[in-house]
Amino acid sequence: MTIGDTINLFNYEPQHYASIRAEVAEGRQLSLSAEELWSKPNLVLTGFDHMASMGSRKLFRRRSRPNVKSGARTHGATVSLESLLEEYHAVSVVDAGDGPEPLGVPFSHVFILTGENLHAATGLAEQQLTRLIDDEFKNMIDPDWGIRARFMAGRHHSEDAMSVYFGYGIFVPSRQDEKPVGQLSIVRAGEDQSSAFEPMLPDDSVAAFYRGQTGLAFAADESLAPATSERLPSDVLFYLGRYPGDEYEKRAAPLYFNAVSTAEDTYGRPLGIQHSAPGEDLGEWEGYYDVADRGEELMRLYYSFDSRVSRLRRFPPKEPHLSIVGLSPPAALPQSIYRWWVDLMADDHLAHSALCRRKKSLVIRDKSLRSYDWTNYAYESGRRSTGLVAMEQIEVDGEMFPALVSPVDMGSFGYLKLPQDPAIMTFDDEGGSAKAYEMDWLNHACSVEFSDTTTAGLATALGNDLAFEIIAHRGQVEFRSRAGQLFQEQGERNRFERVNHAVIETGGRVMAGPLVLHYSHG
Repeated sequence: MTIGDTINLFNYEPQHYASIRAEVAEGRQLSLSAEELWSKPNLVLTGFDHMASMGSRKLFRRRSRPNVKSGARTHGATVSLESLLEEYHAVSVVDAGDGPEPLGVPFSHVFILTGENLHAATGLAEQQLTRLIDDEFKNMIDPDWGIRARFMAGRHHSEDAMSVYFGYGIFVPSRQDEKPVGQLSIVRAGEDQSSAFEPMLPDDSVAAFYRGQTGLAFAADESLAPATSERLPSDVLFYLGRYPGDEYEKRAAPLYFNAVSTAEDTYGRPLGIQHSAPGEDLGEWEGYYDVADRGEELMRLYYSFDSRVSRLRRFPPKEPHLSIVGLSPPAALPQSIYRWWVDLMADDHLAHSALCRRKKSLVIRDKSLRSYDWTNYAYESGRRSTGLVAMEQIEVDGEMFPALVSPVDMGSFGYLKLPQDPAIMTFDDEGGSAKAYEMDWLNHACSVEFSDTTTAGLATALGNDLAFEIIAHRGQVEFRSRAGQLFQEQGERNRFERVNHAVIETGGRVMAGPLVLHYSHG
């Protein structure tokens, strides 16, 4: 993905479809052929949730309940899945140099829940459906989303039933054994943390948050979403995810959360939502929401974009830690780079998850630095546009490279908690061992465009060419190079020399790959 003169696929989301649902029409019998599901009018639209951003007012529309055990059958026009994906789509913004324009982008993650009788015959249907979506929308798919289709036996579906789900709140993990990086935890009013629960998919896998996931729709049963928990309030659709673009400037909370009643007597009414206080110390959690209905407390939802020790933190840990004070991809990559850019949130910390809404991008080409404002879709002018961040030249083994610098005393780009046991810092995005200190979130923080016009997230570009062992000691931290080059600051500021082994104390700095790291004792 590129920005500036070729901005591509920024998810503005002015019309926020959280969970779009359809079911096999009454009297129709499917053989579960992907071609039949895709092209023939066998589906009836049973629900879509249009949460348009209108201040505190949310518009919610749903046509009926899907054909699950607890719901009645729906009557209406039959359509194909292809037609549904064409009509109900995401909205993105592109800029080819003449200003931003909206672009319809298909939802490319599709869940199909079936009864046991149909599920036994899935076979190659997932692969076939993925191919059909790709054939139809090949050049319109956001590369960050990809195309994924998953068939599962539903918890609440009758034996011959089938429902289809897609939308901003529908995410299909890339592999059935994929592990989430983030976490949700819900505690009902009057209960303690020991009774906490989280939404689950029908195969008993966790519903959130995975690499690349931008949101989650969830409910008490499958009439509203494939991610469910029977301990949630009934007849309520919940959505937690990345902010719609026109809401971002209005709110202080890192994530957008909405809960809307679907009961007949309170149809469309939003529940009360209150976010945790800014800066509140929540340990490993990044925030929580309290949910109430007409003054009655219902539950508290805790969330974390990323639960790993290696995640980027917005606030400095009380214990010894590392601060990211500089970034220089050209110093770490052998390929010729045309330009590179860093995505920052409103507080000038690095974007570190697909859930993050970026405020601006700092674009570096040769020795020039420009700031692109994602709220106005335009380059800003003047030194102040870059905020606390500056571009400086750093010397690495006698060679000069451009670097973006955010000093510790000015806030830094974010903070890293040190691992308790020796760990290997890795940069690839494939998911490592339990002992890996994974930095794959850098894909959301920084991207590079090479001279051949190809682009990649920074972690993907680095791949498995870099690995550093980190060992935390009392009052110091030790780095050992396992793969790639390690540099330690020597005497003068921004002057680094190559080493295989470095021990730094409070105030010391090393350069591990593209990252300039500053050690603080806490």
